[in-house]
Amino acid sequence: MDFATAPWYMGGAALTYSIMRSQLTSGQRQTYANKFLNDLSHAHNGLGSQGTDTDCTKIPYSTAETGTATFTNGSTALVGVGTTFTSYSPGDMIYANDPSNATGLESAENIIASITDNTHLTFYTPYVASGTLTNIKFMHAAKWTTANCGILWYQKHLGSAPLAEDTNYPNYAQHMNFPAGEYNITVTPTTGWMLMALALADDDPRAVELLAELSAFYYDQILVLTKQLWTGQSWTNTNYYNDRTLYFIALAAVALKNGVINGPDYYTTDCCSFLRGMPQAYMLYRPGTSGPNTISGAVWGDPDYVFWDILHTQWFGVVSYMYPSAPETAYLNWWYRDPSALNAYNNAFVWSGNNGYALVPAFIFNDPNATQTSISSAPKQYLFRKTDQAECAAYNFTCDATRKMGGWASRTDNTAASATLLAVNAQDFWFGDHSSPQQSGSYQIVKNNVALFGSNTIPTANNCDAIGCTHGGQDSSTLEFGGNLATWKIQNAAYFTTLIPRWSGIDPTGDSQSRYSYGLMDLSGQYQSSANITRALRHIAHFKKAATQEYIIVYDDLATSSGLAKATYLHFNINNPWPTHPNPYPGGVSRTGATITSAQSTAWMASVVLTPGTQTNFITETSWSGPDAYGVKVCAATLAAPTTCDPSNLTAEWIVVHKPAASASSTPALTQLSAANFRVVQADDPAGAKVAAFATGGNTYSTASFVSSHSGIAQYLIAGLAPGTYTVVLNGSPLLSNLTVSAGDNTLYFESTSGAVSIVATTGGPTLSCDLNGDGAVNVADVALSVNAALGLVSCVANFDLTQDGVCNLLDVQRVVNAVIGLSCKLGP
Repeated sequence: MDFATAPWYMGGAALTYSIMRSQLTSGQRQTYANKFLNDLSHAHNGLGSQGTDTDCTKIPYSTAETGTATFTNGSTALVGVGTTFTSYSPGDMIYANDPSNATGLESAENIIASITDNTHLTFYTPYVASGTLTNIKFMHAAKWTTANCGILWYQKHLGSAPLAEDTNYPNYAQHMNFPAGEYNITVTPTTGWMLMALALADDDPRAVELLAELSAFYYDQILVLTKQLWTGQSWTNTNYYNDRTLYFIALAAVALKNGVINGPDYYTTDCCSFLRGMPQAYMLYRPGTSGPNTISGAVWGDPDYVFWDILHTQWFGVVSYMYPSAPETAYLNWWYRDPSALNAYNNAFVWSGNNGYALVPAFIFNDPNATQTSISSAPKQYLFRKTDQAECAAYNFTCDATRKMGGWASRTDNTAASATLLAVNAQDFWFGDHSSPQQSGSYQIVKNNVALFGSNTIPTANNCDAIGCTHGGQDSSTLEFGGNLATWKIQNAAYFTTLIPRWSGIDPTGDSQSRYSYGLMDLSGQYQSSANITRALRHIAHFKKAATQEYIIVYDDLATSSGLAKATYLHFNINNPWPTHPNPYPGGVSRTGATITSAQSTAWMASVVLTPGTQTNFITETSWSGPDAYGVKVCAATLAAPTTCDPSNLTAEWIVVHKPAASASSTPALTQLSAANFRVVQADDPAGAKVAAFATGGNTYSTASFVSSHSGIAQYLIAGLAPGTYTVVLNGSPLLSNLTVSAGDNTLYFESTSGAVSIVATTGGPTLSCDLNGDGAVNVADVALSVNAALGLVSCVANFDLTQDGVCNLLDVQRVVNAVIGLSCKLGP
């Protein structure tokens, strides 16, 4: 029934009426309006019936009938056995089906033209089906009459219908407790009825009343959540977001603005909630020649996640119409239309009753002359974090700034079939609307259209799609505390909060040259307060400079105030066609110690788990492994019990380095470099070395120092610096200066040869210089000041501590002396 209320059909009926209205008499217009609007009285929460405030006449939609009948394919004759055809009337409808199977009713309209006797009648048009049906049960629907209830009355009985309740519109289950505007099956009738009310508003005052009620419901229950939560990610999963909620909610906004005199404008100033639905399409699609599937919402091994067919693209024209000048619109227009793009029209699909209705919005809203820009020139990373909460005050909405959907996409190329896609999920769980298990912190890796790494995100017996799930985080690649369900907030709450406190580069497009992407997730909000979690951080860096080997480096930093086991699960897709699973486990995935290698049909990846500092980690294949994924569990252990997850653990860290490639390659040469306050990983790859440094403890620091040893030029990313201006020093000499680090970014990126690397703040932290007294010259006065600080005769202020080791001593004095005699002034550790 939710299909019948949808703008797909209700909107089509409204459009048809609007086109034909001028050719109808006033009586015909009123009859059409009554067929939709006839309802209960206002006393019974309705609109009234045919111009009077009385209840409409309630009749069953259809009834199971006595006897059986034979429906002959291609014939207008219906022959009954034990039937009472003379109790029917011409214009009534007959359904060829067993009444016990209401969902399987024949869709053909078998309308009675004439009745001969109790066992013989004739249809207006021949019965057409796959074949003749002999002596079957059937159903009968009486022809609508003037006083009968209309379509609106019927559809209000839908459990998710707005403006209805159980007393007057009883449902076979129960109406949802509102506010429930977030549900797609509530959005569906809201927009569908709104379109019909707009079409009828000039002919029947009940339509105006209905439009006012629906507009208020849309404002209070739907728009408020859209403005607060949507970031290009929604409360529904990717499938329903693209084929329902985005289209319906955007369409309602356009209809209210254009269909009402001085109608409200809910989208022109929008930055995110509607507009960023566009990049989620062209940024999250799976690169490859077999089709533009969307990465999110997948089951292990299933090659078809969300396919960009005509149904899922019906919103493209509407949202493009809303933002004709946005760069995202030009990219979407190209991806949607250009035959060289990996889009719906680059793949065969069939128009049918299941998707043909999507032609209407495509035809109405798409402008064939609209600007198109190839996504080859688009940024190769995109952050879905920003909402339209800035508008909440103007709308008198109460919005919680910490509640929003989120995530990001990072690609090596936007058009190449061999590209890599990293999809990161920081989406807060929203129970009940096809949301899938939204354990924040999970990520997926696809290379050359092959899923290499990910999570199980389709409702099955083995996931956490609903409150009360049975397996905790074992089917997700996120962080797990306690090894049981008790710590997961989704056990007794429909919502949790996940934050993305850091994103490197521009929000939302990251590095202007797309050489890398970096983001930090704070996942602590998805766990129960009883777990005493003080830190649940996941850093993800993606090095992807063109013509170099890419790397994805993930650093997890966990802490609790009381003992609790800590783990994560790494799931390597076997790509075993689902659900038949013809390929034997482990499907090309193998493990040697902390190194896991996945060799798939057209993609390969080596992943290495590193244990920082003095931590002991236990790495093992999980019992969760099965026909679709090879699972590896990483958990904090102890030296005394290295093969057991430690239930008394207070802090845990691990680093996972992924090296994806189109074909088999060498396992990366990895080194952990010693540094105070940072975990530093070096990947010495002849095709492009990488160095990633992550600040520990969720803190930011004004200095970082380590010694790298890679060959050639490497990409460096320093994550966790305090805001300020920095100098990069290599082997004691300044390499780069006046580099700005901003709050919420907290990173420095540069490229360099190897050696002793120091990152030193020149503003925002202590200003370091051998000119200690700041008189513009480095001389004996500065040496004397340094000696006095080392002796404790003057205070050891921060800028006197040139080595940044927390004390003033002879090492600092020596550096000033070296500068006085003409040597370089070495700054930092």
